Amino acid sequence: MRLYLPPAWLEEPARLDRAGVPQEERRDLTKGQIALELLDQARAEGWPGRVVVADSGYGVSGPFRRELEARGLRYVVGVTEQMIVFAQEPRWEWPDPAVRGRSAPRSRPRLVKDSPQPVTLAELAARTPLRRVTWRNGTKGPLSARFAWRRVWPAYGWEAGECAGAQPHWLLIERRDDGREREIPGGQAAISAGCA
Repeated sequence: MRLYLPPAWLEEPARLDRAGVPQEERRDLTKGQIALELLDQARAEGWPGRVVVADSGYGVSGPFRRELEARGLRYVVGVTEQMIVFAQEPRWEWPDPAVRGRSAPRSRPRLVKDSPQPVTLAELAARTPLRRVTWRNGTKGPLSARFAWRRVWPAYGWEAGECAGAQPHWLLIERRDDGREREIPGGQAAISAGCA
């Protein structure tokens, strides 16, 4: 287990000394970076699993998801309604190094003018038809909610072309009978990747 050290703590060596934080652990790491280090350690010790499950605190991070994919891992992570995706496959224009103009050649891909534009998951969920699913009877009656399952394309860093060429992901949306949308696990939707 590792604890996240806020940047404010890293600026106070005396505080770290009083708390007994070892020197080698006094590093500026995000929670996602810590999780990836722990995951790598578990895999090095023989962890056989190939699927990672995480809440939206990790799921909204494009870099975290990219690192899981780079490790060949499948994942199901919660996301928030503010996350942006492409509901249809975006079309990208890649820079042509042979084209020279008065300024330096463009070095990043960009969306083609008539390409689908990114939307928030809240917008997408509001316009997506949902189907009722009942999975069992509980102590107060049937447990059910309305769901949708669809393909989306990541849109993190789309203005800078960071997600150009990204593979589609599955998005699972759940809306409860009380009207609340929720993450899987915990608020609005889940993103799953590495699955066909």
